[in-house]
Amino acid sequence: MTFKIVESDPSDFYDHETWIEARRITREQVENSLVLRWLDAHEHLMQFRRDKENAAPDKHDDADRFWYGTKNRIVLGLAVVNAWLHEETPSRSEFARRTAISVQTVINTLNDAQALGFVDENDRPDDRTRKLMRERIIEVVDHETFAAFAANLTFYRQIDRNEINPHKQTKRLIWKTDLCEI
Repeated sequence: MTFKIVESDPSDFYDHETWIEARRITREQVENSLVLRWLDAHEHLMQFRRDKENAAPDKHDDADRFWYGTKNRIVLGLAVVNAWLHEETPSRSEFARRTAISVQTVINTLNDAQALGFVDENDRPDDRTRKLMRERIIEVVDHETFAAFAANLTFYRQIDRNEINPHKQTKRLIWKTDLCEI
């Protein structure tokens, strides 16, 4: 990846076309950096997952032993908690579709999880499962690669994507308070 260095020249501000070109280059650099930071964060996430898959589960934590026993269980456990957080009750075939795990594996895993009390009859996670998944997520995102990605994403979202168009129209938002008579 190469970046073009744009030197600051006050006269550029007065030349509209030069200013637009400098903004375009800046935007491309920010986008390239965002992609790089995402790839770094993704690689960290994959390494974290490999480490957890290869490590022996905590012998003192039943939820950890169950959910982190296989790759499929990790993915399914996260999907179950995510559905619960979004107040969804997907079917087991929907869980299979979302996780790219076979329907039979999802059914068997959730039956086992239900028998052990990690999910209820509607496949909603119990407190132990929710707590475990939260701890693992915090553990993986509490790393400089995710901080760098978050900072870059914030900066990226602040760029007005329409500013490159010199003929853009600005729309005035009408708030409910604007409609009220005083």
